[in-house]
This record gives sequence, structure tokens and C-alpha cells, in this order.
Amino acid sequence: MAALFGLGRRNNKSNDTDWSMLEDALGPADAIPSLIKSLESEDRKSRQTALEALEDRLIHQGAFVFEATPHAVPIMVKALENEDLLDRYAIVRMLIKIGHGVSVFEQFDQSDALQDAMKQQLNTPEMMEQRKRNDEWVLNAHRAVRNAVPAIEKLLLSSDRRLRSWATFFLGEFGVEDPRILAALMGLMRSDSNSHVRATGAFAVSRGTPAPVVAGEIKNALDKEGHPLTRLVMAMSLARLLKEYTPEEVEQSIVKALVEPEMVEEAYADLPWVQNKLHVDVIACLSILGEEALQRTLNALSASDKDTAAASVKPLLNRLLMSVFYKRPKQTPEALTLRQKQTIMYLTSHKNLWSDHYESSLRDILKAFKLPTDRMELIQYVGMTPSA
Repeated sequence: MAALFGLGRRNNKSNDTDWSMLEDALGPADAIPSLIKSLESEDRKSRQTALEALEDRLIHQGAFVFEATPHAVPIMVKALENEDLLDRYAIVRMLIKIGHGVSVFEQFDQSDALQDAMKQQLNTPEMMEQRKRNDEWVLNAHRAVRNAVPAIEKLLLSSDRRLRSWATFFLGEFGVEDPRILAALMGLMRSDSNSHVRATGAFAVSRGTPAPVVAGEIKNALDKEGHPLTRLVMAMSLARLLKEYTPEEVEQSIVKALVEPEMVEEAYADLPWVQNKLHVDVIACLSILGEEALQRTLNALSASDKDTAAASVKPLLNRLLMSVFYKRPKQTPEALTLRQKQTIMYLTSHKNLWSDHYESSLRDILKAFKLPTDRMELIQYVGMTPSA
């Protein structure tokens, strides 16, 4: 039951932590101190095992906070002071997950498949009281992570590129509202010796900071930046801030990553926050700029003879049609809006998309949106004259 709901042991001691009276995701939390101590091991496998065990217990499945979690955070932060610790970046990574962690009850609140018996159990007075305790653990864990900002800031001076990058990402998530932290991150964005750190700095300062405060700084840094990875992240950060007001040259920097992905793909995958493939994130970013930006991107991709560029055409077509058929209205000529008709006519007029290289992808997408898959039938369906 404890592993499912995080019942805890109601440890009310205010001074030294009695780990036997706390519970983590797997039960009694007695093992937590020794696992943190194991991070000092010179054996890589031992450190990795300890890291995996700590994450499983303290931020289960990368999301759920338990009773022991807020008690462990200060100890992990203290461990970061040890410069001989070899995997400090991994501790920072775990702290970020904890800082965004939620109560285990969240998974039940968002489930539509709960049986009636389970729903009734969740609504008993005992479970409602437990929900309050879980919420308190989450609040305390978040507070402990935010209290770590001064310690994480010191890591920006580390000679370890990966540690600096993760520390930069951490501060963008939990400290960027502090003007002093924001200034430090902008300094890293402009002048750090490593491209990953500069890129992470650009991403960090764009998180939760109003565009007028940082957009000019990011644009100035982009104009001086020579590394393709850092240019891409700076351009994507600007696009998220400025949306449809993004300058054309900034948009072109983003499109270039789809046309020539080999220049940045491997390095992009190693950035702290990245969870998706390059083309997924880039297309999602371009969709923020609207269908005209997606059309310009399709023009650039279809003009390229690279297979790497062709791989992005299908998801890009899907995004383009999704942007104008978001709620999937009835697909009849009478129901089409002018915007929808214009988008479809753009596709019929784009000869490259109907070439052997791309036609199958285009037909698949049109079929998914219940539209005619033959070019002439599509023109007749829309009832507009195609452009030259």
C-alpha cells in the first residue's frame, strides 16, 4: 500500500532525520543515506547503481515525490560541494526532476480507467488525509530544490562542461526570476567557452522570462554566434518568445536544421532538456510561427535532394494541416474555411510535393485528414483556381 499511495510513517522529528521512520517509493527509507554515500565511489558501476536506486526511491518513475524526498535533497546538495565527486551533473539532473515532481495521487486523478472500488477508496477520509500529506511532501521537496539555487550557482564556475550545462539548465528552471541569476545565465549564453553551455544558457533565459527582457540579448548573441548548435537553440528560443514576430533570418536558422540535420543532430541530442528527436522539436517550434512559416519550410525541404531533409516532410505536412484543421470539422467543400482552402491549394500548387519523392507522404497525410488524395480531385474539391 505504501508503494502505491505513499502512505509515509509520520516522522515528526524536527532535528536529525530518522530514516527508519520515513518512507520512499519502495518502503522504509533506511537505505537513502548509504546510497548517497555510494555516489563517492570510484567505481563507475557502483555510482550508476546508486543513482538509479536513488531516483527510483525519491522521484519514482521520474515524476512522483515521496515522504523521504524533501529530506534527501539537502544531503544531495551538500554532496555537490565535493569536487572529486564524478557524477555531480547526474545529481543536478535528479534535483531538476524532484523540483518538477508531483504527488502519486496525480496518476489516479488523470486516469479514466479507475474501477469504482478504487475511486471509492481514494475518496475515504483516510485517503483524503493522506492526499494532504502527499501534497505537503511535494511542497517541501519543491522548496528544498529552490533553496539549492545558491549551491547550484557555484557550479557555473566548474571546469566540467556537462556540470556547467546542467547547472545552467537547473537555474533556468528554478532561479531565473532572480535578476542576478538571469544576468549570470545571459553571461554564459554570450561568452562561455563551450557551445552546449552557451546553447543551454539561451534556452534557460527564455524560460519564464518576458520577451522584452531577454529577446534583444538572445538576438545579439545569435548575430555573433558561429556554432550551428548554439545558433539553432538561440533561434528556437527567440521563436518561442516572439512567435509570429520572429525575424526572417531567425526562422531561416531553424529551417536550416531540417535541411542539414547532420550538422547538429548528434550534438542536439546531448542537451540537458532534449527528450525528442531533432526534427520533432524543430517542427513543433516552427508551428508556433504559423502555417506560412511551415509552408516556407516545406519549400526549403522539397527543394533539397537530401534524404535527411525528406524525412521531415511527412511530419511537417501533418503539422501544417493540423494547424488549420485543429478540431477536425466535417470535411466537405461547404464546411471549409477560406484559410483551409488556401492551405489545400498551396499543396496542390506545390509541384515538388507531387513528385515521386514526396507523393506517398502527401497522400498519407491527406488521407488521414479525410481529403482527396488525387491532385485534380483535390482542386475540384476545394473549388479554387490553383496558382501558377
